[in-house]
This record gives sequence, structure tokens and C-alpha cells, in this order.
Amino acid sequence: MAYAWIENNRIFVSKNKPPIENVNILEVPDNTLSFYLTIDNRILKFKTQNELLSAIKIQKQEELLSLEKRRVNEILDKYKYLSLGDLQFYANQNDTEAKALLNWYLAYDNLIWSYIDNDLSAFTSVDELLAVDMKNIEEQTFNQAVQTAPLP
Repeated sequence: MAYAWIENNRIFVSKNKPPIENVNILEVPDNTLSFYLTIDNRILKFKTQNELLSAIKIQKQEELLSLEKRRVNEILDKYKYLSLGDLQFYANQNDTEAKALLNWYLAYDNLIWSYIDNDLSAFTSVDELLAVDMKNIEEQTFNQAVQTAPLP
């Protein structure tokens, strides 16, 4: 068993139960080989490596989707479209620029989700996942989408 507690805004971990009173002490079971301590609303909690890995994957996915949204809005603004719905409307009217932009968007979005579903989900190490630069991934994905479906 391991014990963890907060004292003077610091986190302490020990294999021996501390002789402290009036402090909430978190007991971490022996079968938890690897764990990470987090403070949530001033409550000390532990997460196993798998729980932390899942949480970071979600965070990285949200970051990539946010970067995608920003990029799409920049492209729509550049070509003077109000939204993807507006783009779809003009593409349905056989506007060649709108069709090209829509093809680019579909390729880009497909590559983003392919990365999330395949590459991001394959990570098994918290440290490796934390080292991934999502801005770089988004930039590479954008460039690949432009090669697949060029912008007008």
C-alpha cells in the first residue's frame, strides 16, 4: 500500500502511513503498479497509467479538432464563405471553386479522423503521447490534404 496526501500545497507519497492527523490521506492499492496523482477541486486522486492515457488521448483529440476547426474557418474566410453549409450550397449550384474547396475539406477531415482513429489510439505510453505536437500533426495533415485535393 502507498499513501498520498497534500500538506502545505505539496503532494507527498510514502510507503508508510504518515502519523498526521486532520489530513485526508489517499490509500493507493498495491495492485496499482503505476499511478499518477492529480488534484481535482483540492481533492487528491490517483489515476492509473491507462486512465491517464485515455484522458490525454481525449485532450489531444480535442486539441486536433480545435486546430482543424480554426484552419477550416481560415480557409472559408479566405474564399469568402460564411460556413460549411454556405460552401455546400454553392457546391450544389455547380460552383467549381466551392466544389474544389468541399473536396479539400472532405479530404482534410478524413485525414484528421484517420489520424485520431488509427495513430492517436495506438499510443501506449503517456510520455510519448505528451510529446506529440498536435500543431505539427495538423500542419502535416493540411499539407497532405492539399496534395490530395488542391485548394483553388
